[in-house]
Amino acid sequence: MRGLNSPVEYVLLVTYALVWSVIPLYALFSTYILYSSGLTLMGIGLFSTSYNVASMIGQYSLGYLSDLLRSRRRLIMIDLLVMMLATVILELRTYIIYYMFTSVIVGFLAGGFSALMLASSSEISMVKLGRSISIVRIGGAVGWIGGSLVIPLLILDSSLRYATLFALFELTMALVITAAMLKETYSARFTTRLTLGTWSIISAYSLIAGLVISSASWFLPVYVYVRRGSILYLGEVIAAGAAAEVPTMIATGSLFDSSSTFRRYLFMVNGVVLSLAFILYSQLPLSALIAAQVIRGIGYALFIISTPALLMSLGVERGKGSAVFFSMFSLGSILGGLVGGALSTIIGVRYLFIVLSLTFLTVSMLMNMVFMGRVKVVKRAI
Repeated sequence: MRGLNSPVEYVLLVTYALVWSVIPLYALFSTYILYSSGLTLMGIGLFSTSYNVASMIGQYSLGYLSDLLRSRRRLIMIDLLVMMLATVILELRTYIIYYMFTSVIVGFLAGGFSALMLASSSEISMVKLGRSISIVRIGGAVGWIGGSLVIPLLILDSSLRYATLFALFELTMALVITAAMLKETYSARFTTRLTLGTWSIISAYSLIAGLVISSASWFLPVYVYVRRGSILYLGEVIAAGAAAEVPTMIATGSLFDSSSTFRRYLFMVNGVVLSLAFILYSQLPLSALIAAQVIRGIGYALFIISTPALLMSLGVERGKGSAVFFSMFSLGSILGGLVGGALSTIIGVRYLFIVLSLTFLTVSMLMNMVFMGRVKVVKRAI
């Protein structure tokens, strides 16, 4: 068994950080840039839907493919190489239409990358499964913080082209590190048969969480723009949320490994924290939005560590398990873009957050009741 000091963990963490410092350019900042360029709210919803469709396909296909090929490392390298090529295209043609096209391509590749990272981290150790997943996932949070702060500065002080050069450099570093230092992470250890009831409950929860979280995430930049906030302030808000994820991920991993009570109530905990963040989006003044995003970061870290760890602890091929978790989350995100676009057009972005908050809190409570009634939670992964 590899421990916390495993070189594989550190290589995965660094690679995740480098890649996730690039993703804000194509994800959350894209809605701010597109809306400020004249795209309608419904157009934002359709664009986010396209992005999430691509992400879902990438998660499902690359996750499953890694099990079939019995290799994570090879697919990670291919994923990074294609992401670099897509960024080169945007560097050569920094027009809005190319930007939208490249963002969708990167959505596919980023989705596949996240599934491969989850599968790889879950195979490091089943005894300390929560901790292994949380340590690697911290790389994503650190990268997101860096990208959220650097990319707006490059866009405002220079141009979109300089931001793509930054992205190209980060991706090149990630590919070099992967090729030189990452060992094969595929393993068929600890695999058992997953029950249909468990699969259905966790998949349904991932779907609904994806819908709510994506709606709030895609339309937060629009909300900041409507309230006359700058893209620099938006970057600070997003970075603050990502910073809150780091210690929460560590704590969540430890809790998952040590407390069966936490596993039983994790849906409820996720629901309370994230719902609080969304309601605060609508109630706090713009200057205090960072506080709401910090709470959102805590809630998202709880969800993104505990839910897939629960799925993996109950037994499934890691690539397929990662594919199902992330693809169901992205399927919800697809619906979230459409729902968010339609509701925000009708009732406004502020009231969208209120609806999302109440919906997620209610669903989380109900899901927790169903989960406790039908699923026997394993006290400790073996």
